[in-house]
Amino acid sequence: MRVVLAGGGTAGHIEPALAVAAELIDQKVCEINDIIFLGGKRGLESRLVPAQGFNLEQIDIIGLPRKFNLDFIKYPLKLLLARQATLSIFSKFKPDLVIGFGGYVSAPGYLAAKKMKIPFVIHEANARPGVANAKAAKFATKIIDTVSGSIAGAETLGVPIRKSLASFDKAKLSVEGLKHFDLPAGRTILVFGGSQGAERLNQAVVEIVNELTATGINIIHIAGNLNFEKYQKISTIGAGKYLLLSYCDRMDLAYAVADLAITRSGALTVAELASVGLPAILVPYPVGNGEQRHNAAALVNAQAAVLLENKDCTGAELLTLINNLIATPNKLSDMAQRARSVSRPNAARDIVNSIRMIKT
Repeated sequence: MRVVLAGGGTAGHIEPALAVAAELIDQKVCEINDIIFLGGKRGLESRLVPAQGFNLEQIDIIGLPRKFNLDFIKYPLKLLLARQATLSIFSKFKPDLVIGFGGYVSAPGYLAAKKMKIPFVIHEANARPGVANAKAAKFATKIIDTVSGSIAGAETLGVPIRKSLASFDKAKLSVEGLKHFDLPAGRTILVFGGSQGAERLNQAVVEIVNELTATGINIIHIAGNLNFEKYQKISTIGAGKYLLLSYCDRMDLAYAVADLAITRSGALTVAELASVGLPAILVPYPVGNGEQRHNAAALVNAQAAVLLENKDCTGAELLTLINNLIATPNKLSDMAQRARSVSRPNAARDIVNSIRMIKT
């Protein structure tokens, strides 16, 4: 089977596609050259996809602007040109199946597949679907979602995650993680805002760095490329270590050494937290259709995470929550167990098993 995987922009769209690609190869549905990724020209796919050895075809496309402006007026033409470019790619590659993971890159992929009568599958990671997936669902060969009922007629199989997290062994990896990050033994808090970083989280954590390190707590702070430089001169006190990163290529090791995460609640993040059993303070990004708040519900309802609204995310509020969680005996270990109870570590395998049934 020759397969196109469409998704780009952020890790939330790219990592699930990479997990499915790896599973397609493991199940011998495809060889590596039978798979291509359809991506944009501005996202993380330019680095993440080739790093895994896959071929990447890039098209010039942007997301549908949320405001009426010049980009909004130009969007129909941009989409038409992107569809034409995608048709050219498909004509050369001759795929048997297209799998889209949402986002602006998927839209021209769905349109080209429909035009060429190629079966296509939609994967919706969020509790509320994005525009591309919602519009294309009525024409899709198969729909797969993460939260039951997010799209009518979908099969609920979860978010595919990389194998290193699906078969996660915290005790084994934590030793390697402490060495990798050069951290002293002790409690560690992991702070990240997705692949782009999150300034509200960054600022709130920086406000309380010294209070935390003074008590011996380590902090791994993945600030994102856009905000990294402004925090480089931070000096800390105490036995705890403050480690500032712009991006982390070994999130498995970061999860392994962490006792608590402070992060956004993108669908991929929520799935990974559940799989590795990491308690969290979740701060949903308050844009779009509110999907991040709904994504957080699985962990919050399971009492595996605490929800903190973005407008309330200050250093003082974070410090109160952190102290309450750490001060309660066995609280974090109980939250970790509850997180694992809602995980779907075999989502990639289940998705590939499902799409193998499609007649191409």
